[in-house]
Parts: sequence; structure tokens; C-alpha cells
Amino acid sequence: MGNPKTCPHGGTIPKKGERLVEAHQDRLSETTQPGLYILQRVYDTYELLKFLDQIHLQIGDTIAFQRYDDYTGLYHFVIHGQEISINQVIAQQLYIEKHAV
Repeated sequence: MGNPKTCPHGGTIPKKGERLVEAHQDRLSETTQPGLYILQRVYDTYELLKFLDQIHLQIGDTIAFQRYDDYTGLYHFVIHGQEISINQVIAQQLYIEKHAV
């Protein structure tokens, strides 16, 4: 097993005796720029993990963020060729990193 740096949901595992400082803190809900992002971490709740499984979104997947709709409060993006819309509650629990092109 070694010394993994992250848990299966992308959370940072600190070394023994160190404080936890999450490596990935940028939330999808804070994104305003359309573009490609990598899902790096998710909040670890059963309901969220079940939803992510249903839409086939996993840590390391590329998200093509399209836009946020102020009126509906939905975030629109494409994963694996499938258009997905999620609300702010879910978007706040997804931690991303801008894709280096």
C-alpha cells in the first residue's frame, strides 16, 4: 500500500504528525471561465458518490465546463461526450484544477 498522497476521493493524506492541508481547494462552483478542468477531489458523502457514479464522473476525469446559468442556478458541462447540468450544492462539492493544454 505504501504511503499514498490522496484517498480514493482525492483528499490529501497528510504525513504522520503533519496538519491536513488539502492540495485541491478550487471548487467547480467558483468557476466562471468556460474551458477544460480536471476533477481532482470530491466531498465524501454517500449521496454525492452515488450521483457521480450515475453520471460516470470520476477523479481524474476531464470536465468541459460550458457555463453557469444565473437564472436556473445550474452549471453546464460535458463529460465523456454527455451534457450534464448540476446545481450549486453539487458544484460546491467538486474540486477541480484548470487543465493544462
